[in-house]
Amino acid sequence: MTAEVAIMNRQGVALAADSALTITVQQGAGRWRKIFISAEKLFQLNTAMPIGIMIYGSAQVAGMPWETVIKEYRKANGGKVFPRLKDYAEDFLKFLERSRALAKDGRERETRALIGSYLVSLLEVLKQKFAEENPSKTRKINERDIARWTETFLKERISEIRTRPHIPAFAAGTSKSRQRWITRSVNQITPAVLGKWPLSRLGKRRLHTLIKEVLTRCVNGPTFSGVAVAGFGESEYLPSLVNLIVDGFLGTQPRAFTSSEMTIGINSEACVSPFAQEDMVWLFMEGLTKNLRDAMNISAKQVLHIEANKIVELVEKDSARIAKKLGKKAEEIAEELADQLISAWQDLRKTEHVDQIMPIVSSLPKDDLGSMAEDLVSLTRFRRRVSREEETVGGPIDVAIITKGDGFVWMRRKHYFDPALNPRAITKYTREVQ
Repeated sequence: MTAEVAIMNRQGVALAADSALTITVQQGAGRWRKIFISAEKLFQLNTAMPIGIMIYGSAQVAGMPWETVIKEYRKANGGKVFPRLKDYAEDFLKFLERSRALAKDGRERETRALIGSYLVSLLEVLKQKFAEENPSKTRKINERDIARWTETFLKERISEIRTRPHIPAFAAGTSKSRQRWITRSVNQITPAVLGKWPLSRLGKRRLHTLIKEVLTRCVNGPTFSGVAVAGFGESEYLPSLVNLIVDGFLGTQPRAFTSSEMTIGINSEACVSPFAQEDMVWLFMEGLTKNLRDAMNISAKQVLHIEANKIVELVEKDSARIAKKLGKKAEEIAEELADQLISAWQDLRKTEHVDQIMPIVSSLPKDDLGSMAEDLVSLTRFRRRVSREEETVGGPIDVAIITKGDGFVWMRRKHYFDPALNPRAITKYTREVQ
């Protein structure tokens, strides 16, 4: 786990990342976790241009540490110049596709793990939903009943997944060889995961279709990697940021898509973007966490709809005809009131919190940008330290400031070695970035 922050204004961009690395190991029926506080997550991506990159989520890609992959890219492509920052992000993804460091078996192993993890979560949902929706209270359910129910469930899940956009690389479809690989992998993994859960022929076909849709659409697996690229392209004078999700491969093609993009310009003078563990940044910026905000919005709608139904039920006692007419209107009014309430809360948060902070952020000098980014990560670290939660944010905080004129500059940086004892390492690094 990790906490990272990017803050941008017209001066430049500040990137800050903690050093905690959480390792989870499954051994038989048991699981253990270990947290280290010396991980590298923030790097200079291009030695010739003012561009940085931060990694969160999984620390590896296809079995290779992200640090190794990034530094191999920097060695091979560190002198490339593109007009836009977005071009650098796209070039980095092309490097992942052709990199020899990412072996074929490593790519396939990672994608099989993604399929397995999705099937594990799917089985949990199947069991839960079937227990909730089991229509039979009077007769014994047999395997044929379960298989038929599963067919319908998988059909609905396929429709739900198809509402997600395609990963750009697979928008035109998948090759026959990739489809055959998916089929073989699902056939190998399904018996070990789903066990004796009944599946008809139609159910198996729908399961294969579901996995293919998951692999080719913008769906995050449990071990995805986030890749935030920030800085300036050659023709850009204001900073921007591209947040990528990289989650396995299909063949040599990475399952990668853009999660978000932010650009400083006429309509956006400042930006504060947290990654991974975002709760304390949301609390600082908006006065409440994202989870609490979502829970408030959902509960507001639920309460108002419940009360509307109660009113309809009371009217129904006197007149079923009037209650029938009132029912739909009551639902519409409840939805409208909920939207008005949520909008009022949002306006209050904006007035009391966001509008008090963002005008100042837009005017911060570059060193204060770095200090603010560091403080926000430190706030998350402090929360984990004094709460009952695991200290999944910790260690030294690395901070880099990127400007058009000065390029990529370290404000805070940890070393796993003593620079005074390793002049050759420092000389090598200095020569690489010049």
